[in-house]
Amino acid sequence: MQGSKNGFTTAGGTTAHKGYDGYKEIGEMADDGADTEMSDMSEMARLLEEQETQFRTIKRGDVVEGQIVHMDADEILVDIGLKSEGVLSTKELPSSGYGSLSELHVGDNVLVYVMQPETPEGHAIVSIKRARQERQWRIAQEQYERGELLESEVIDYNMAA
Repeated sequence: MQGSKNGFTTAGGTTAHKGYDGYKEIGEMADDGADTEMSDMSEMARLLEEQETQFRTIKRGDVVEGQIVHMDADEILVDIGLKSEGVLSTKELPSSGYGSLSELHVGDNVLVYVMQPETPEGHAIVSIKRARQERQWRIAQEQYERGELLESEVIDYNMAA
């Protein structure tokens, strides 16, 4: 065996190095490093995949259920399963009745329509009013497809020229 600064050469001609757990051959050290690196990479891939499945992806036009997590006079934050909350402007809410600001509370589940999936600040812009319209349209579409009679109240008309 020949001595060296960090290790020695074995009788078989391979170089060994003193590590934390004694002397190992350099080839073994490389294998340990590759194994550790591979396990670190697989752990990182697993964490990234877990994060992707934890947060849903949405697009404009989706109607999703969310939970109100914060309210103030200007906006309502709705947790819709994204990395950050959806923002709902209180200006679109009716002044009284169902869906009005006085009827909504933190913790309530609401259906919202995705107007913009992500702003530069990272929030989604959502609408309760538009979700209600979309829901009604979908109900009407399903009734039409089943051949059911659609009943509706006439609220306005236009005069043909």
